[in-house]
Amino acid sequence: MLKEKILGKEAGILTYGMTPPKVTNTPEKIAEISQKQVERINDLEIDALILYDVQEEAERVEQQRLSVLANY
Repeated sequence: MLKEKILGKEAGILTYGMTPPKVTNTPEKIAEISQKQVERINDLEIDALILYDVQEEAERVEQQRLSVLANY
């Protein structure tokens, strides 16, 4: 288990991260996307699955972010 690996300070913990489907997708599309993700990770020996909480930029902040690279 992941907890034991962390507490035992074991090396080689394998995580897999993904983002959820967009809210605007139909239930059928969400089911299709989910099935593809399950197929991708089913045979992987992952220790933890990371599901990122992604929010649209416009909904998260009032001001638009400036790109640091825009000045270079």
